[in-house]
Amino acid sequence: GPHVVIGANCKLEHQVSVSNCTIGADVVLWPGVRVGQDGFGFLHVSGEDVESNPVTKKPQTMRVILHDGVELGANTTVDR
Repeated sequence: GPHVVIGANCKLEHQVSVSNCTIGADVVLWPGVRVGQDGFGFLHVSGEDVESNPVTKKPQTMRVILHDGVELGANTTVDR
């Protein structure tokens, strides 16, 4: 995926997707893992009436960092 750095000796199994993340060395991502996807981020718009416009989606601009030696089990999701 976009904006990804993957360290040495990593193992990414089937159906893994990564974006917007830095993955350290010796990381194992088991099948179905999702890293760096768009997360849940909502906020109230300043000055807006909460009743008429309660929330707006907040842009997810950060990235995920997995340090060396991390192992994520099957179907784990780590949003940014």
